[in-house]
Amino acid sequence: MTPQRRPMFGPIDPYCLLPVVPMAVIGVMLAIAVDVLAGIALIVVALLIVAVDSWANRRDARSYRRQAQDDYDYDYDPVDRRRHP
Repeated sequence: MTPQRRPMFGPIDPYCLLPVVPMAVIGVMLAIAVDVLAGIALIVVALLIVAVDSWANRRDARSYRRQAQDDYDYDYDPVDRRRHP
């Protein structure tokens, strides 16, 4: 079995987008209307927040192995008590 490496990034948390989207919109407006450098800096900070959030949400390699071995069956067969007293 080849060892699986941990992915560099994981899924983005939807709550991370709450501060990032307004920051990016304000950054674009700031770059267009006032100062390009300040707008680009704000957009870069917003992208850094998304990158750190995605990095923090990555899964470890063991969970990928466990997911590959799991057949999503809990081997639980409930007994219908109406038919089997």
